[in-house]
Amino acid sequence: MHSIYHILATVWQARVSFFLPIWVGVTVSAAFVTLLLVCRATASAPPDRRINSAEFKAGNKAWSIRNWLPVVLFLFFLACYIALIIKWEDFAYYGNNQLTCVALRGSNYSPLIWVGAGRFTPLAFLEFNFIRHLGTSVGTYYALPILQLLIVCAILLSFDADLKFTARLFLTACLLIATGIVVSFGSLIYPERNEVFWLVCLIFAVKRFDQTHSAGMAIAAIVSAQFMLYYKETAFLILWGFVAGRSLLCCRNADRSGWDFSRLWEKPSRLDFCLASLGLIFLLYYGAVMFRHTNLEYLQAARWPELEVLLSYIKTDLLAFLLTITALARAFRIYQRRIAPSPFWEGLAYGGVTYFIAFCWLRIYSVYYLAPTDVIAVLYLGRLVFLSWRDLQSGTKAALACGICLVLTQNALLSTTFEYYKKNLIHAKSEIATVVQEQFQGRASNAKRLFFPFAGRYEMMEFGAYLGYRGLPIERAEDKPGLAETVLLVTPALTKDEPLEVYRSIMGRAGGDPRSGDLVVVLPEDDASLAQTRSFLEGGSTIFLYSPSPHLPAWLTSLGRKLYVPSPSIGEPKILPDHWLRASVTVWEGAQ
Repeated sequence: MHSIYHILATVWQARVSFFLPIWVGVTVSAAFVTLLLVCRATASAPPDRRINSAEFKAGNKAWSIRNWLPVVLFLFFLACYIALIIKWEDFAYYGNNQLTCVALRGSNYSPLIWVGAGRFTPLAFLEFNFIRHLGTSVGTYYALPILQLLIVCAILLSFDADLKFTARLFLTACLLIATGIVVSFGSLIYPERNEVFWLVCLIFAVKRFDQTHSAGMAIAAIVSAQFMLYYKETAFLILWGFVAGRSLLCCRNADRSGWDFSRLWEKPSRLDFCLASLGLIFLLYYGAVMFRHTNLEYLQAARWPELEVLLSYIKTDLLAFLLTITALARAFRIYQRRIAPSPFWEGLAYGGVTYFIAFCWLRIYSVYYLAPTDVIAVLYLGRLVFLSWRDLQSGTKAALACGICLVLTQNALLSTTFEYYKKNLIHAKSEIATVVQEQFQGRASNAKRLFFPFAGRYEMMEFGAYLGYRGLPIERAEDKPGLAETVLLVTPALTKDEPLEVYRSIMGRAGGDPRSGDLVVVLPEDDASLAQTRSFLEGGSTIFLYSPSPHLPAWLTSLGRKLYVPSPSIGEPKILPDHWLRASVTVWEGAQ
């Protein structure tokens, strides 16, 4: 007993530092237990939960020669999509200090567990511990997101045998333009990308298990769920909603005569039990890590007013609301015995709705948070529309067509706006860094001090980290004082010299006005008007000017500035300044 107590005490003390061994141990144990439970279960299954193998193969024929045009168009669209991910890409976007200050400096990531802040996403960024050994180029780092994107597309195109292949092509394309998906797969640092990837793998494995009762698919489902859970704290809600809905509805008799709870002992339900247990283990692990640290500083700082959160999600993600309304309406009709449930699809919808409601209840918002819900919404709603289209009345068809057009227009407009702003932000910062680098390498004295009249602390830290990645010796807190070759970042936003952010050592210098010879840098995301920036352009010799490309008409630019684009410098949604996306570098000589 003493030795067991000692082992448990050691594990408790090392519950953070020994995360990876604990996670691997839980995964292997869960896979082993699943094999035992699934293999010992009876082979029978209700008709709606198991499909004859021959029927599945016949229904899942990929496409005939008549489908060549949609396939060619989709492949062209996918190629353009991937090209857009790479175009003008660099490590200069928000959050990329996670790369420029760690992986690109030759360091490994530890599991991301911030006890004081309440963050528990331990698998985030760990893939970069491997990728950093392959190279430091942007293309090398984006190889994994592109591969994940291709796998997701392949799964979705082979997933639902009840739909024609052209329908699956259409739904996959619709998913790819969803704003949350565009943001998640078009950036490197958002954990939603990995969450979406493993969610798609999970639902594919569970669906195939329902069809074949394969032990391999059961293990694949366990592994996929175990990965998904540890990329986002709220992922267990999707899993619980999914398996709870499946397990409950599988007991509903097909003739609507009542319930048969003996089906909870069949193979699909036993797999559901194993998946639910993984969610419980995650929750207990999270509670153990955050023991006596219940203030959750990150959550408290990120909360918005309830109405503002709801309106923001309406403006950026109608899919989540349509999924919620449809799933609840169908649940009511199932309760009234007016329709027969499909355990897999209804359970999947409940998981997506639970996930969405959780973010509204927590009062936290970002345009990419609901990417997993978007995946479920496209699959669930798209399936309902295609399968019921022929039986609908003309008025209902017209209403549905209008709703589809509205959702597609919202996603296309927001995704295009986001990509336009993101790519111009990155391109402008890359060009500024090149100008500063040339000045520094030319031994110009003005390259030693960079004055940022409008940038916030976070933006300066991000840009300083990017300059360090480009090879410039940016001043850091650990540097010895008096280094002649150090580049100083100066801003009126500081009252004293100190690190710009507590979790990064990049130093900021306090300075109310630029000195003669300083490089005055106006960043593209600075929250300033053209009138405010003009005085700094007129106070010296401007050596670089940037305007967004391609040039947009005035009316379209005005519309884009009214749309919410995630930006730490802007904060809560508001009309963006008329200077937005313009940048400059000026050698300061003093006001004329």
